[in-house]
Amino acid sequence: MSITRVASTETRSSGTATSAMETLASPTVGGSNRTSLWRVRMSAGQPGPRHIIDSEQIWTVLTGEASFHSESDQFAVTAGDTVIVPADVVRTVIASSDCEFLVCGSPSALASIPGSDAAPVAPPWVR
Repeated sequence: MSITRVASTETRSSGTATSAMETLASPTVGGSNRTSLWRVRMSAGQPGPRHIIDSEQIWTVLTGEASFHSESDQFAVTAGDTVIVPADVVRTVIASSDCEFLVCGSPSALASIPGSDAAPVAPPWVR
């Protein structure tokens, strides 16, 4: 088994209406089959979508401030804080200031919108 290097020119950018994601490692970026790693950038005042991911994610705040909301929790985070979001928890992330996160999770994760009949989708940044 060998070590894999992913150059900054090999990362992949994607996004949503409120966030920009940069895939740093995944099955299609560097070949990591167990863990995906991506950077999330959000602008001040932007809420991410209310959604569910079917696997655990770990978010570390690199810069700025944000708040995490679930059906049972709500708290603010700042640079240096880490949030562990269990699988199947309804969550929303809201940027209090321009912020950047480093996030890891499963490359087979599926996202869904609570109460929607739409089939779960694979976020492109984890693939």
